[in-house]
Amino acid sequence: MTTVFFVPERMIAAEDGRVYERLLLPRPGEKFQHGEFSCWIPDMTDPLRGVLIHQHGCTNASPETHPPVTLDFHWRALARKHRFALLSPQYQVAGSCSEWNDPESGSERALFTALEEIGEESARPELSELPWVLWGHSGGSSWSSQMILRHPERVLAASFRGGCHRQFGDAEFRARFGPVARELPLLF
Repeated sequence: MTTVFFVPERMIAAEDGRVYERLLLPRPGEKFQHGEFSCWIPDMTDPLRGVLIHQHGCTNASPETHPPVTLDFHWRALARKHRFALLSPQYQVAGSCSEWNDPESGSERALFTALEEIGEESARPELSELPWVLWGHSGGSSWSSQMILRHPERVLAASFRGGCHRQFGDAEFRARFGPVARELPLLF
């Protein structure tokens, strides 16, 4: 029996903000089994300036074995300093990593849905429109590189910790990525 930590809609008060959780199921044709989204929003009245998206790698990470960074005070401090929300998506799949780390698999739609729903619940509707800083690990780096191509106007910066070998090993991808990413601060 699988225990799911996330409930479809839940808000947890934290000392320095609030954590909002969403469990999103795939729509027909999407490949992931479910997506668990945890979003920390700092307690402040100032408008948020962006969303720091911390995307895990190619594992069936769960909050029990890989707690979301929204529970980490260091990541929260970084987000708070820059007036960002901190979002940690975790996708469960039956097969390979491509069932979520290809944005067309449904993970892109799930991200936009989570940002919109959490924005509504938190009275921060700007979440669905704010720019992103992407931090990806392994498969999360692969996902991040593709999101840069798909939404260059939304990305402020990105950090890649491993991964992207499939994308950057493809000459066509590199040819499209270079001109788009040239103006972005990137850390590999």
